[in-house]
Amino acid sequence: LPVNEAVRQYVDPIMDLAIHLLDQDNEENALLCLKIIIDLQRNYRPSSQDHVRKFLLAFQRMLRFFPVSLQVLYDVRLWQGHPAIMQVAQYAVQYASQGQQQAQTALQQAQQSVHHHNAQAQRAQLAAQQAQAALQQATATHHQAMQA
Repeated sequence: LPVNEAVRQYVDPIMDLAIHLLDQDNEENALLCLKIIIDLQRNYRPSSQDHVRKFLLAFQRMLRFFPVSLQVLYDVRLWQGHPAIMQVAQYAVQYASQGQQQAQTALQQAQQSVHHHNAQAQRAQLAAQQAQAALQQATATHHQAMQA
């Protein structure tokens, strides 16, 4: 995607569509969507935390079905006459399950980090509002002192 201000107004709809296709489409298109998502995030920093949440949920759904996909791919009934291949297939399924657990943990940590970031942003916004109120009060006090 070109990096310029003309594209900026379309970042949110493109991001929404790319996340949807990442979750729903085939592997080749999903890979292209992932590249687009990374490109948009790097170049435009979309303001919506909703995109982060949608992306993490799509990623979580993919991980949930990964072991099933591997079991279909390495269906042991197809390889019953070949013990070495069966063993490799069983290791692959076991390794994928462990990887899914690790990825699930990483996903939970990322979601907690997003939640923590949002909480920090809310605290900073509250502090800015309090500072603005204090400044307005100090300005009013100063004007009253100048008039007296």
